[in-house]
Amino acid sequence: MKKTSLDKIFRDDKGDFVIAQPPNLPIIIWFTASILKLVFPQGDLYTGLDFVAVASLTIWSFLEIFQG
Repeated sequence: MKKTSLDKIFRDDKGDFVIAQPPNLPIIIWFTASILKLVFPQGDLYTGLDFVAVASLTIWSFLEIFQG
């Protein structure tokens, strides 16, 4: 059976129909740090949360590029 374009887009290697996946850990960390930055809008804690948010988003992007 020939795979259609929709099969290539919406089916995984096992043939299961997939539309979404659970978020990766770096995205959860980024989201949490970003929300906490709204709670603590200034100071050292804000700076630390900003670093964590940017670092986790950077790690996520590398994972997406190299692992798919």
